[in-house]
Amino acid sequence: LMPLSLATYCKSKSKKTRKLCVSYALGYASGKVPKISNFLKYSPRLYPQATPKGK
Repeated sequence: LMPLSLATYCKSKSKKTRKLCVSYALGYASGKVPKISNFLKYSPRLYPQATPKGK
């Protein structure tokens, strides 16, 4: 499911980075990451530059 380079990166960094990496990996595996990025992409309140009106 996960690219090998990402797994290697997770192992070689600090505990904080590893913790973030694990949570990302879990989200990646369950398919939540694309949903979250889509939510941010289409949420004009959080990211006004993502919508035509915000420009």
